[in-house]
Amino acid sequence: MRLLRITCVLALPLLAGCSALNVQTHLNVEGTAEGTTVERDVSVGEDGVTWRDVTDGQDDISLSNHEGYHLIRWQAEGHFPEVVPLLPERRNPLKFLDVGTLVGGAALMGRGIANESNGTGPSDPAWQIGGGFFTAFFGGLGLIVPPKKVFDNTLQAPELLPMPSRQEDEPEVAVHAVDLALDTGDYKWRNYRDLKAFEARRAYYSSQLDEAFLLEDSNLDDEVQRVFEQTQWMAEEDDQADNAVAIHGRLTEVVEHRVGALMRYQLESDWAVHNPYGIATDTLHITSWSTWSGYVVGAGMRRDLVSEGLSFAAVQALGTEETTWPWRAKADEDLETEWKSTWDTLTVRPATEAGKVSKALPSVVTVKGERGFGSGCIVDEAGYIVTNHHVVNDSSDVWTVRFHDERELPAELVRWDPVRDLALLKVDTLGLQPLAWCTEAPSVGDEVYAIGTPFEESYDATVTRGILSAKRGSDSYQTDVAISPGNSGGPLLNDQGELVGVVNAKVVAKGVEGIGFAIPLHELLPGLWLTR
Repeated sequence: MRLLRITCVLALPLLAGCSALNVQTHLNVEGTAEGTTVERDVSVGEDGVTWRDVTDGQDDISLSNHEGYHLIRWQAEGHFPEVVPLLPERRNPLKFLDVGTLVGGAALMGRGIANESNGTGPSDPAWQIGGGFFTAFFGGLGLIVPPKKVFDNTLQAPELLPMPSRQEDEPEVAVHAVDLALDTGDYKWRNYRDLKAFEARRAYYSSQLDEAFLLEDSNLDDEVQRVFEQTQWMAEEDDQADNAVAIHGRLTEVVEHRVGALMRYQLESDWAVHNPYGIATDTLHITSWSTWSGYVVGAGMRRDLVSEGLSFAAVQALGTEETTWPWRAKADEDLETEWKSTWDTLTVRPATEAGKVSKALPSVVTVKGERGFGSGCIVDEAGYIVTNHHVVNDSSDVWTVRFHDERELPAELVRWDPVRDLALLKVDTLGLQPLAWCTEAPSVGDEVYAIGTPFEESYDATVTRGILSAKRGSDSYQTDVAISPGNSGGPLLNDQGELVGVVNAKVVAKGVEGIGFAIPLHELLPGLWLTR
C-alpha cells in the first residue's frame, strides 16, 4: 500500500502543467458543398495570404493553438469566395487539470508539513512535501503558460453566394478603366477588440490618413477583367465583341477594419458606362468587402485586398436589377445626340480646285499646345481648321496655330467628337487657303500622301507617300504612308492633292512597320456637323 501511495504522489507532477502540451486543435469542418475547394492559411505577407488546399482532408484540419489566428477559405466556380477567421476563443480544457493539481499539490505539501510537525503519518513525510511541492509548482506554471485559449474543434462551412452571370439577352462588357479617386482622408482604419465588436461595428479606435499616399501598381483593370471573364460578362481577349459596353469604375473610399492581427477592407466605389463625351450620367454606388486577411505591420494599403473588393463590386454592379443602371438604357448613339443637341450645322467652303500635292502645303498647319503639338487641315478660308481630338483633348491648354508662312495665331477649340477623334479649331483671320475635298472615295491600292509635322516642330510640312492599304469598316482607312508622332490631325491626300481623310494613328510595335490609319473624309460631316 505504501508503495502505491508513493507511486501516485510521484505521478502527480507528471500530470501537472500538461495544458502546455495542448499545442494542436483538430478542426472538423462540416457541411462543405460538393465542388467546393477548402484551403487554410500558411503565411501572410505584403502581397497577400499564401493558401494550402486541404479539400481531401477537410474533415480534420490541424490548427496550431500557439497561433494568434487561422483563416479557412472556401471557393467554388461562379461563386464569391468566403474566408472565415478563427480566433482561439475556447478556454484550454486542460487548464482545469492544472488547477486541480495546483490545489492537490498544495494540500499534499501542507499535509506532509503537518505530519512532520506532529510526528504523525508516515515515518518519512519528505515524499509528501516534495511530491506536493513539485505538483503545485508545475500546476501553477501550467496555468500561466500558453496556450490559455484554443480553437474550437468544429466549424460549419458557409453557404457561398453565386456571382451574377450574364444572360443571353444582355450585352457583353469591357473594362474601360478602374480609377483610384481617393482624396485626403478617404483611407481610414478602425480597430475592434474582438469579432463580436466588429459585427456590431463598435470600434475602440478610429483614424484616417490625412496626407496623400501612393498605391504601388494602381492599375486595377486586370483583376476586374478576370472576374468578368469568369462570370461570362466579358469575352475572351481574342474574341472581343464589337458592341461590348465599356464599364468605368472609381474607388472613392477604403476603410480598413482590424481585429487584433486580422483585417478586412470595406470599399466604396462608383460604376458607370464609359462616356467619351463627358456628359453627366447616372452612376451606381456599390459597397463591397474584401475577404479576411492577416494584418502585416508596415504594409500600408494592401493592393490585393483593394483589387479583390473592387472585383466583387464590379460583378455586383453588372448583376443589379436597378433600372437606373445606365448601360441598360443608354448607348453611345444616345449620348452623341445629347452631346450635339446645341450645335448648329456649320458650312465650310473648301477649295474648288486642287492640283499637285505641293499646292496643298499652305493648307496644312502645326497645332501647338503647352505640352505637345500635332497637325491640322485648313477647311475654310475664314479660319476653320480640322485636327484630331486627341491632339487637343486637354481643355486647359492654350492652343496656337503655326502656318506654312511661319505666322502664329491663337486658336479657339470650337467643337469636338471624341468617338471619331475629330476636333474643329477657329483662328481669327481671313484669306486662308483651304484644302480641296475629294468628291469620290479612294480605292484600295490608290496612291495617297500625308502632310504634317512629324517628330519635332522644325519638320513642318513634311510629305510622305504610300498607298491606301485597306478600308476598315466605314470609319477607318489603313495606309502604309510613313506616319510619326506629330502627324496626327494632318491630311491624307490623293495624287491630285485633294483631301480624302485625316491622319489619326499608327501601329507601334516591335517588328511592325507601314500600318497607319486615317479618318475618312465622309466622317467629318456627321462628326463635326459640317456641310459644304
